Amino acid sequence: MIRVTIKDADALKAITIQQLKTYLESTSWTKREDISRSLASGERTVVGELWSQDTGPTKRTAIVVPGKETFADYTARISEALMALERAEGRTQLEIYVDITQKSVVIKPTKSKKKK
Repeated sequence: MIRVTIKDADALKAITIQQLKTYLESTSWTKREDISRSLASGERTVVGELWSQDTGPTKRTAIVVPGKETFADYTARISEALMALERAEGRTQLEIYVDITQKSVVIKPTKSKKKK
């Protein structure tokens, strides 16, 4: 398997927040909590979401989904998400990228049941 790290900013920006969240939901990731920050006014605003998946008996992998596509660190967060997905799934970033950007719903393969 050839490993490719996607670094192109336009390619990373092409992944929308909704596409990433749809992919995570369809591949058994769980939204754990909102990440919020205090504003100067004292109010709190959501700046992202923490998602995780148990990837072993004692191991959990986490992904931060940015709150807005206009955030300065958006491409860095998407790049980190692709790296985490690559490790968790044992697939290349390119395979995952295609699944996220070109499929509206990811269907997980299921074991077929034999009819009696």
